[in-house]
Amino acid sequence: MAGNSSNGTNHLHFHLLRCSSFHSKSKQSLLKLADASSSILTWVFLQEASRDLLCKMIIAHELPFSIVKHALFRLFLASLQPKFRLMSRGTVITNVMQIFQSMKAQIMVEIGSIDRVALTTDLWTSSTQAPFMAISAHFISPDWSFKKRLISFKELPTPHTGLAISDQLIALIIEWKIMDKVAFVTVDNASLNNVAISRLSGVLNDRSKNPPLLKCKFLHVRCAAHVINLVVKDGFKELSTAITQVRESVQYIKSTPAHKQGFQEAIDLSHMSNQACPLVDVPTQWNSTYLMFNSLIPYKEAFQVLSNQDANFLVCPSKDDWQEIRVMESFLSIFNTATLKLGTTQHSLAHLIYKYMKKIEKQLHDALKTGPAYLLKIIDPMKEKFDNYWSKMEDFAALNLVFDPCFKLELLEFTLMDELSPSEAVATLNQIKSTVVQCFNELNSCQTQLDQNCRSDKPNNSLSTNQISSVENKDQDNLRFKQYIAGKKNNNGAPSSSTAELDMYLQEATIAVDSSLFDILNWWKFNLLKFPTLAVLAKMILMVPMTSISSESAFSMSGRILSNYQSQLKPDTLKALVCGQDWIRTNEGLYSDEEALSQ
Repeated sequence: MAGNSSNGTNHLHFHLLRCSSFHSKSKQSLLKLADASSSILTWVFLQEASRDLLCKMIIAHELPFSIVKHALFRLFLASLQPKFRLMSRGTVITNVMQIFQSMKAQIMVEIGSIDRVALTTDLWTSSTQAPFMAISAHFISPDWSFKKRLISFKELPTPHTGLAISDQLIALIIEWKIMDKVAFVTVDNASLNNVAISRLSGVLNDRSKNPPLLKCKFLHVRCAAHVINLVVKDGFKELSTAITQVRESVQYIKSTPAHKQGFQEAIDLSHMSNQACPLVDVPTQWNSTYLMFNSLIPYKEAFQVLSNQDANFLVCPSKDDWQEIRVMESFLSIFNTATLKLGTTQHSLAHLIYKYMKKIEKQLHDALKTGPAYLLKIIDPMKEKFDNYWSKMEDFAALNLVFDPCFKLELLEFTLMDELSPSEAVATLNQIKSTVVQCFNELNSCQTQLDQNCRSDKPNNSLSTNQISSVENKDQDNLRFKQYIAGKKNNNGAPSSSTAELDMYLQEATIAVDSSLFDILNWWKFNLLKFPTLAVLAKMILMVPMTSISSESAFSMSGRILSNYQSQLKPDTLKALVCGQDWIRTNEGLYSDEEALSQ
């Protein structure tokens, strides 16, 4: 095709008609500063990406779908990016459901890649008093990171029985294809859960190709945070008069500006240094009552001065009230610490439960022996409830502790020698070690069987008769060589039993580090080659959550309650929002930020 003017221009016209257009990008790149640096990056506005972020924000922060109709919200978005086209409420709901399904598929793949999973159940209540059951999966990923995923949120059908709970658990296990993966289920201490876990245990023993350890002996894990709530609640019942008096006195000094001024003058007359003002508690949050006691005690003299100056201040705590408050504040300290340490569901904490529960047990025991008379009536119901829980959980808690390289059997031995006679302590320690050996041997046997099945499944059809004979001879030589090596080890006195790996771990010295700074999963990750079978067992044990209650409700006496807005949503939409919120907060690291703020 010539370009001379003498050749005419018709060929250019025909070329335009036949040649498809080439579309260049019409979007203009913008500049932005990279996070935490001064480097400049290019950025292009994408409608779909912004819509997805808006939907994820609505899910993560529990915003109503109707926010897209709010006039100021629309103006705010327009001021940021005039090109952004805001969706309708219906489109937002559709997009939210699509995000939920996409994330669910990813999590199913994630759970499908691991060998074992632990479940927790947590009951919520709607504004209409309808019960909902949340089920979460906890596991340790192949890179030894602790993971928690909320995988179900459904209303419990009537009647609300243990069978209904077990039906919902079994249906979820089938839906998520984890029948061969479930190893533990952590639930609260309601009697309904005893029925539910008993039935689930039978199903797993019958239908699972890889049932929980020791025929489901440790399948049922009882929630530590829940029992601490119940124990403290029983103590508060006996202390109700003093609590009421203290609560009303704090409410009085905060009720009006004049009362605040009067209390400030009382503080000045008491020559007190500036401290945080007394806190008003939330009756359904027992830790807030503990914190109220803690903040109130330094102001004892100021309250006495106020009662002398203000004739209307009739709720000043008495001398006996102050004594009870001081004792209870000190007494509840370990309960508060234990709940904070064990109440998170974002980290592996199974190895800590023995240590903290033993501290609570000792606190209750010492209070009965040496505490003042008025404390005895408070301690009796608390100890009865705690002992009922601990009698069912102590063996499992001790098993968990063995897999902490900082303690192994040493802390168990130290504690038992303090509590029991030497012969009883040795017998109990041997029983715990025997349980560890049983778990190890069972896992070792399962892995051996799995290896044999994998080898038997490999086709060998391509081998000739001579090749088969050659392979068999090599296998015989390998077997004889292994027997020779085993004989040499026996002659040298080295351990060669089936539990040699476990024996070596227990005989090695404990790790001399600050246990609060020790990353237990990282230790097992780097010792995987040294303890291959034991590491698999440790991964299974350390994934067990010691509480079924989320961190924000660990201190609550009333449980989780759905808002009026949430209670009015369709079941599928509610499930997508509650589960999606957990997934997005986990992926974006929002749980870590909130835990840091709460501390």
